[in-house]
Amino acid sequence: MAKIYPAPNIEVPLPIHDYPNDDYEKRQKKENKYLDDLKTYLRSQDDGELVGEIVRHGVGDGYALYMIASHRPFSMVHLDLGDGYSAGDPWERGFRISDAKSQIAWEKQINNIIAK
Repeated sequence: MAKIYPAPNIEVPLPIHDYPNDDYEKRQKKENKYLDDLKTYLRSQDDGELVGEIVRHGVGDGYALYMIASHRPFSMVHLDLGDGYSAGDPWERGFRISDAKSQIAWEKQINNIIAK
């Protein structure tokens, strides 16, 4: 089962948004760069096939976001983006690598359908 950690903010700092001046596109660009940098950092630490992939879990009106950090032991980092939702202890305690593989495959299929 997954261990959940905070994202490594020292190695890859969270983006800082200037809300009065940053429109959605600017915020999205900063967050995408952050996710790319975090993925690169995590892949430098572990070369597992799913390291750097994002797992989402519906919470409230949005998602709790996690990035897979390692395969063995299976761990993820919480992505404190958007509303910063977390999925909660019961979900985090029971999440397995097979669950991550299924969810990532499903999301890729949906994205391929939408892209067409």
